[in-house]
Amino acid sequence: MRYLTIFLTFHIAVAFFQSEKANAATKNWFDSTNIRIDSIRKGNFIIKVRDKDGNSVKDSLTIKLVNHEFTWGITVGPPISTEVFDWTNASTYRFFNSGVNGNEFKWSGVESQAGVFTYAGFDTTLAYTEKIGWPLKGHCLLWGGTALNYHEVPQWVQALNKNAMNDSCKARILRDVARYKGRVHEYDVYNEPTHTHFLTDSIGDSIIWNSFKWAHEADSTSQLYLNDYNLVEWGEYANYLKILRSCLAHGAPIDGIGIQGHFPGRIGNFNSFKMYLDSLAKPGLQMRFTEFDMDVTKDGVSQKDQAMYYSKVLRYSFSYPSITGFYFWGFQDPYVYRAGSGMYNANKTPKPAADTVYNLLHKEWSTNIIDKSNDSSYVFRGFFGKYYVNAKFGSTWKQFSIDCNKSDAGKTYVLKEADGALPKPVLKKARVIAAKKVELTFDKKMGDPQFEKNNFSVYGPVIDSIVSASLKETDSSVIILNLKSNLASDNFVVVSYMGESQRSSDSALLDRFGAEPAENLLIGITNAAILPGGNTIQIYFTKNMTDPSGQLANFTIKVNGGNRIINSVSLKTDSASILILNLASPIKYNDLVVFSYTPGTWESTEGAQLDATGNLNLPNNLLSGIVNSNINKIELYPNPVENILNLTNTGNTQSIMITTITGQEIEKITLRNAAFFDYNASRLAKGVYFIKLVDRSGSSNVMKFIKK
Repeated sequence: MRYLTIFLTFHIAVAFFQSEKANAATKNWFDSTNIRIDSIRKGNFIIKVRDKDGNSVKDSLTIKLVNHEFTWGITVGPPISTEVFDWTNASTYRFFNSGVNGNEFKWSGVESQAGVFTYAGFDTTLAYTEKIGWPLKGHCLLWGGTALNYHEVPQWVQALNKNAMNDSCKARILRDVARYKGRVHEYDVYNEPTHTHFLTDSIGDSIIWNSFKWAHEADSTSQLYLNDYNLVEWGEYANYLKILRSCLAHGAPIDGIGIQGHFPGRIGNFNSFKMYLDSLAKPGLQMRFTEFDMDVTKDGVSQKDQAMYYSKVLRYSFSYPSITGFYFWGFQDPYVYRAGSGMYNANKTPKPAADTVYNLLHKEWSTNIIDKSNDSSYVFRGFFGKYYVNAKFGSTWKQFSIDCNKSDAGKTYVLKEADGALPKPVLKKARVIAAKKVELTFDKKMGDPQFEKNNFSVYGPVIDSIVSASLKETDSSVIILNLKSNLASDNFVVVSYMGESQRSSDSALLDRFGAEPAENLLIGITNAAILPGGNTIQIYFTKNMTDPSGQLANFTIKVNGGNRIINSVSLKTDSASILILNLASPIKYNDLVVFSYTPGTWESTEGAQLDATGNLNLPNNLLSGIVNSNINKIELYPNPVENILNLTNTGNTQSIMITTITGQEIEKITLRNAAFFDYNASRLAKGVYFIKLVDRSGSSNVMKFIKK
């Protein structure tokens, strides 16, 4: 017995040691993501510049990545038309370089009734992605399917006998892959083989490997994937690998492994994440995350943690050698598969995850080199993809487009002056400078934009119609977009250009750009206060303001309908965003007080002029002693609430605290400057709660809501 105890103790110790060693190795693997990314996603390249006489040029050089070779994709649905670009089109174009359809290409989307074909949705989607230069993946040719689920396998197919069903599957693949040959270069050929079994139960396993053979027969150049879920989410890869190996043994031309990646709201063990990828990599095929999202709302994940998880999954995936692409399955709430998984809120404002993903894809994982001491042979290391190289010949710049893909690593590019083009103009900044005016500043003088106004778009809460586009009189590098409707100071505003004809003054074409955030310089009023004594009023602005003393005549205070003399106006000593009005006679309790400003030349310190405010009723809280209160009432709905509690007009709110009816704190949240806030109340027990909102002046507002 003693020897048995020693034996077991020894083996337990060995197992523990091996487990700890594996954990340590995995931790080191995660800690070295940046090293691996540099190793597998970047290469060395050589640039030589030659003038028109063939002589070496040693002058300034800029090298900028404009499109990753790595596939960064997003679900794309059919737009209204290929000529209309809505907020989603413009926003996803800024982030990604590839698309995948949702339902339009599934068998039920193409042929829900035998012999009745509906290609319009997919054709429109494909025409759109071709217009903007994106490849589009076809999802999916066959879905294993579930009995009576006619979305997965059409009803008429499920009614066929074995041989007729097999023939119909073959016809579907041969017909539709041939239809898009040369236009669609990647397919999820067979979907969810380990979880849906209608076709294999009806026809046999041969339907899986034959589907790849038929697709390859119709288009031998397309990349073909076997797609499934829970492979990495829950480690259900063993049966998938069994099916994959069986298909390969039967000659199926499978190019890659499709990992759907529908994760729960939290990933508790990233050690398993790597282990599952290692197992899937053993057959030696490339892998792609094909449908990434996370169950954010269901699991009560904060937006901050959502950004953290997205960052980790992207970082680990981009650093894994076998992974060649990553598709997000949805972009904006609520138009997502998993509630809360969008990177943008329903009101089109970005979550932290949006900024995180954009910074990874376009800043951290990008190459932007400015060299002022160019040698005759310039060596650079950059991410694989398409580049714009600007080279200076005397006083003239020329631009070259080169592909620096993985297969090109080590390549020398000889850039000849005669082959160069005029550098394309680049947007430097966008600003909302007035309620109906947006200013776009470029790095060079621009051509007349009047005929391109419909290809520029300004998106606030809704898309704003552009009445006219013109050059700024004093600076032709600036395009002014004049809008039909007003923007507000608390609007998150983006600007896009999705046309093909806007040029700089030297005739260089402007590249499309999608949903670039515009700095909102509009001045808003958030709070007002009548101070004890009644002789002083404070008005709170969203921007720091310049000296208002010369604007006295432009301010009006009416008390009970009559004008009240204003002795002086100034800014608060310790805050340039607070206007102080000193009155000749005091305001009394119950007086009706109205403030207004008629436009003069008063500006913010950023140079934007204050528009007319209209008449604003000021809260008179002299009796209660409350100093500050929101002019715009905060609204809370629905109440009672079951899941998401919506709050509007929270732009000046600094923090929110949720408490029980007895005052016990449940959660405290710090807010950014946003006009809307959504609180996930689903995890609260049924009952009555208080929500306390504290603004930047320290004033608070307490509201009650019921969780049903």
